[in-house]
Amino acid sequence: MVVHSDFVHDRRVKNQAEALCEDGFHVTVLCTGNPPSKGQNPIEHIIQSDGIHRIVHHFPPQHGKRRFLTMMRGFYNTLKTIEADIYHAHDLDTLIPTSLVSSKKGATLIYDSHELYTESVHVAHRWFTKLLWRSIELIFISKADEIITVCDGIAGELKERYRLEKNIHVIRNFSDPPVLNNATVPHAFDTFVQNHPNTLLYQGYIHRGRGLNEALEALVGMPTWGLVLCGEGNYRSTLEKKAIELHVDEQVLFLGQIDHDQLFEVSKRCDLGLCMIEPVSLSYYYALPNKLVEYVQAGIPVIGSDLPEIRKLIKEFNLGFLVNEEQNLQNIMRSIDQIKMNAELKNNIALAAQSLNWASEKEKLLGIYHSI
Repeated sequence: MVVHSDFVHDRRVKNQAEALCEDGFHVTVLCTGNPPSKGQNPIEHIIQSDGIHRIVHHFPPQHGKRRFLTMMRGFYNTLKTIEADIYHAHDLDTLIPTSLVSSKKGATLIYDSHELYTESVHVAHRWFTKLLWRSIELIFISKADEIITVCDGIAGELKERYRLEKNIHVIRNFSDPPVLNNATVPHAFDTFVQNHPNTLLYQGYIHRGRGLNEALEALVGMPTWGLVLCGEGNYRSTLEKKAIELHVDEQVLFLGQIDHDQLFEVSKRCDLGLCMIEPVSLSYYYALPNKLVEYVQAGIPVIGSDLPEIRKLIKEFNLGFLVNEEQNLQNIMRSIDQIKMNAELKNNIALAAQSLNWASEKEKLLGIYHSI
């Protein structure tokens, strides 16, 4: 497997690698790490306790095209030294070296598209960059023996865009709750919920297009409400300034990146989970964030955007509420007492948690690998 992330915090890749390892496959993951410190080997081999062999590439602190080219060369050179039956490229930015090496070695290639990469918020409005990535995907997607993606909407878009005849497998970004969870919540969170009886939760990358401005605005005039944000991102400072401008900064808690078990405990103690994606790009329009199901696993209702994949899941299982022209976030917050008393909603969430989980999705992944 090849992924442009640290692997440790990449839930989708981690789930897949662990499932394959448990099933008897020998799994090696090429991933990235922090820039190398003085005297540190730029490539670090780590054999995890679960048997996964992680090869961490500590690339120098570069940006844009230079970083991409350095990453491609680094992954390509390492891949050439590895003998594998299956090469699994996670997202478009790792497909080039993975495809080149798998082709040379006569091995099977899997392309796992985590999003509609050429329509992502980083690419969609830069015409030359978008054209370049579209050309790369057009060339290399046809070389993949199997194609995987995260939802039906993106599967349909890829199939139509590149006139693909082969079937595209949908493996959704679902997770399982911790089996035995004795994690303690951060002290700051404990104090925060004591001062704010009602709590909104956002978990994930803190970036524009995630409905976070709207969440801050919804706090105005609602002093009993607090907003907890779990995650990091380059949009955090912008949100901190906006919270001060709106005079709601004492109603906002940034917890940063916390581990999965601790996040589960935090989620259970919140009232509503935010999954408000703004359709600022086609990739966001088709988004089905894993946070939606993680809220369900924790037993809390979901507040979602009225977008195809999010709407479909919330409506199918009756998991919460959609924010649209008819109903805004603050109106939903005002009805929190009725929501807390809604036994049917609680029951729907509990039932959905039994089927919306990684245990059901991983069978699809193992089915693909066994067919190969």
